[in-house]
Amino acid sequence: MNAHVDRSRVTKTPEVTPKVVPISRAEPTIQFKDNRPEAFVQEEVQEMANNSPQVRQLRAFQEMADQSPQVIQIGVVQAQANQSLQANHTTVLQAMANDYVAPQKPIQK
Repeated sequence: MNAHVDRSRVTKTPEVTPKVVPISRAEPTIQFKDNRPEAFVQEEVQEMANNSPQVRQLRAFQEMADQSPQVIQIGVVQAQANQSLQANHTTVLQAMANDYVAPQKPIQK
């Protein structure tokens, strides 16, 4: 139920406050903090959800999965493949540079 409020007595405060964030390609450089009461309630609800037993359990499972021998082995194999690709690219670029013949300037008379 809505209550009547005498608007002449209510002082207005800014609803949005600028906040500087680190530069990132995915985000704009300036974000605005939402100071509305609904936003505060939403932040509290989100914090409660993030600290729930279910989320803590899922984080523990994810950490176990991230530290499993299979995942570590995949990381090692990927690193080796990346090094091999990088070496191949370097070899190809060197061969191209060696095969490149600079154009001759025409002889001027």
